[in-house]
Amino acid sequence: MSKRHKFETGMSREIESHLEQATQDYIARGLPPEEARLRARREFGPIDLAKEELRDTRRLRWFADFLRDARFTLRTWRRNPAFAAGVVAVLALGMGSATALFSVLDRILFRPLPYADPDRLVSFGEVLPLAGVASPPEIMWERAYFQFWQPAPQPFQSVTSMMGRGGPCDLTEERPERLSCARVESNFFDVLGVPVLLGRNFTAEEDRKGAPPVAIITHALWQRRFGGDPAAAGKMLQIDGNPVRVVGVLPPGFESPIGEPDLFLPQQLPPLPPFDPNQRSARFFTTVGRLKPGVTAQQATAAIAPLIDAGAKLFPQFTGPTKARVRNLRDLQVGDASRTAWLVLAASGVFLLMVCVNATGLLLARIAARSREFEMRAALGAGRARLARLAFAESILFAISAGGLGVCFSRGLLEVFLRLAPKSIPEIEHASLDLRVFAVAAVLSLVCGVAIGLWPALSSWRAGSIGAGSRSTAGLRPRARFVLISTQIALTVALLGSSGLLLHSLLNLVRVPLGFQSEQTLTMAITLNPANYPDPQRQTALFEQVLARIQAAPGTIAASWSNASPLGTYIITTGFPVDGAAASREAGLLRIRYATPGYVETFRIPVVKGRAFLEADRDGPPVAILS
Repeated sequence: MSKRHKFETGMSREIESHLEQATQDYIARGLPPEEARLRARREFGPIDLAKEELRDTRRLRWFADFLRDARFTLRTWRRNPAFAAGVVAVLALGMGSATALFSVLDRILFRPLPYADPDRLVSFGEVLPLAGVASPPEIMWERAYFQFWQPAPQPFQSVTSMMGRGGPCDLTEERPERLSCARVESNFFDVLGVPVLLGRNFTAEEDRKGAPPVAIITHALWQRRFGGDPAAAGKMLQIDGNPVRVVGVLPPGFESPIGEPDLFLPQQLPPLPPFDPNQRSARFFTTVGRLKPGVTAQQATAAIAPLIDAGAKLFPQFTGPTKARVRNLRDLQVGDASRTAWLVLAASGVFLLMVCVNATGLLLARIAARSREFEMRAALGAGRARLARLAFAESILFAISAGGLGVCFSRGLLEVFLRLAPKSIPEIEHASLDLRVFAVAAVLSLVCGVAIGLWPALSSWRAGSIGAGSRSTAGLRPRARFVLISTQIALTVALLGSSGLLLHSLLNLVRVPLGFQSEQTLTMAITLNPANYPDPQRQTALFEQVLARIQAAPGTIAASWSNASPLGTYIITTGFPVDGAAASREAGLLRIRYATPGYVETFRIPVVKGRAFLEADRDGPPVAILS
């Protein structure tokens, strides 16, 4: 016997026992048995109502009422499946799109960085202008960093550095593989607050020039190369032909502040050479610091400004003001993408609001069609709250059904978006439907259910007015229809207008002249392994051989080698002095490309003044072509 059956049986026996006792009391007072039984029943009240009250003491009444209303709603859906399917499909389209977009934008806007106390991690340095970049990155010159930032000054708890985003390197073993290797300072992972999963961290001795090479690998590389072997720490890898000992494995989910390296090596920088005031170029780092508790990025920027000025004075040939900047590490990773992400999220919200308005209009039409049913229920004793709850339960059930279907739809939409979206979107490769996204989808379903159910519930409340009849419900319908249609038109015009402006801007961007012709032009990139090509002359010979074969291929008009494509950015140094004049820091960073003769002809770049490169320029005095 189930617990529910035992409860019902015991409840019936208890009520019968109570009625029998009351009947015996009245008989003892002198009433006939029949009249005593009737008097006891009248004083006790409706037995079904008493049972319902006893059931409410055993369970949550609202949940039981919702289940009962949900069962009734499902029966009405079976009688009108087209309407139910239409509302669910409309809501699923909006919620699925919003869920897919949230899974992409979550890592840009909301998800905390996978580090200890990520709000205290910042990027800092000197900001130099860079043409075409609205928010250029901050950099730190090598000499200035080691002279003024060791140890970490106020207001930093600790600082560390990283050389670039990581460059190509090769595993030269039985199963060769192209990797991305990054060189970092020995305290890099300590500053980030990321403990190694296996093995240990770098030591200060391993970060010195001449120390035996060691590496810390990512969790994915550990699984791929060692099959998750717990004894991987201490084993050797052949990196570019050199044996490197693995000392640690990073935990799963680790993200580098910039780039996506597979393997981290100590910087092992040589001692700084004697200071040369005429030096025009130097290595620069990406620097990350952990602020002390309670210190803001604005306070830190004001505090480091004198240090940035002192570092700039190490290069007196560069004149002009300096600009210090401290910003959150997330801003370094996503850059200007956060503003675009907010715009996309706002557009998604407007679209979802349009969907909710549309669904509300459909539900109001359904309430109007069922007005006689609600009036009959009211005449039979159903209160206003009971009718409103019935309409509200149907809205919640619509939203829950649409939410489940929307999650399935968002999975397919996310796959399409990942295939079509440019790789330049920050964190795009990490977008997925995880528990966090599912939780947001569940909350979104409930919010949409409440949003689309409020007005139908109020309409049902009016229908429950005693004596109001159909006139009260009909009086609301024209006003409701007018407001909903007006809202839909306004939102649609706003969204279409914004989309039109965006497409117009995109069209103008596509029409911007690039300065070269890309039609019928092919590019390829080659990175040589230094283990196989240690001699620069041998590398040059291979490049010349490949270039000669390409030039001799049928249909080739022109071909050339370069260290970067026309749209690539190869930043090498700051401004050069011209005719003995000092170079201004306001000139920013210079992007330099090295190219062989034929580069201008290959991309059909017009030369406004002067000439293109000639073969004689290879062995002659240095020449350059300016933008």
